[in-house]
Amino acid sequence: MTVDYRLARANDGPAIGKLMNEAGDYGVDWSTVDPSNWWIVAERDGDVVGAVQVIMSRPYGYIGEIIVRPDERGKSNGTGRLGYPDVALHLYSLAIHLLAANGSQLAFAHVERDNMGIQAYLRRHDWHVVGELTLMAKRL
Repeated sequence: MTVDYRLARANDGPAIGKLMNEAGDYGVDWSTVDPSNWWIVAERDGDVVGAVQVIMSRPYGYIGEIIVRPDERGKSNGTGRLGYPDVALHLYSLAIHLLAANGSQLAFAHVERDNMGIQAYLRRHDWHVVGELTLMAKRL
């Protein structure tokens, strides 16, 4: 019953979409989306239980949307603060390592204002608030 982490595959779009739609995804059609090279997923028993968007670029990288199934949030898997305390934090850690391994010199992260757990985790790992953003969207 451990959680496995991997880069998304081409056929993971619908599973990521299901997670996103449960959280309110603006009606995006995920049925034909190929999230490989853009997402890291967390799986438990073959089911995608979490995902994080990673935009690899140089010199800046970006950690975008993160979604974790509600019943997986806050589970510690017995590792606590010394390891990866839950699925979301482990996804963030993997995203950071992936950006560094691919040559990003600076990483930016989209963090919701009310997501105090991720904010605290990032601050403990030397991240800094660099400004307030207004997230805007346009249907294409």
